[in-house]
Amino acid sequence: MRKRVYLFLIFFITLALSCLSTVKVEIGDAFKEIRVPKGKALIYLYRPSMWAGTLHYDIKVNGKKLIALKGNTYYPYVVNPGKYTFTAKTEVEKSVSINAQAGKKYYLLASVTPGFWVGHPYLEFVTLNENKYNDLKKCRIVRIKN
Repeated sequence: MRKRVYLFLIFFITLALSCLSTVKVEIGDAFKEIRVPKGKALIYLYRPSMWAGTLHYDIKVNGKKLIALKGNTYYPYVVNPGKYTFTAKTEVEKSVSINAQAGKKYYLLASVTPGFWVGHPYLEFVTLNENKYNDLKKCRIVRIKN
């Protein structure tokens, strides 16, 4: 019996630690539209909901850590044209890819869906309609700390 309790505690602590982000960020001002730099593409990563808002997960781009988004935050990511794969992981891993073109804006909706132990990340590129734009306007910028 004791062995089971220890195993459960080790499992639970490992799971909890895996949900901690290693990307240091600070939250800034409300949403502000920016221009797409010449020869670049702009990808807005945003998480408009406070559902499971304290749960945050690292979002990786092509395998490298980029940012962690909490509820009601966004991050403008300027990229060179090309293919990018965004990945997020808690107890499951989700990925989406896009072929970014110069001069264009893209919107990557990040959210959390219910999971067994912790929420599951959900990533989707969306077309910005009025409702989704209003959701984005409620978000605050996330800046990466050095």
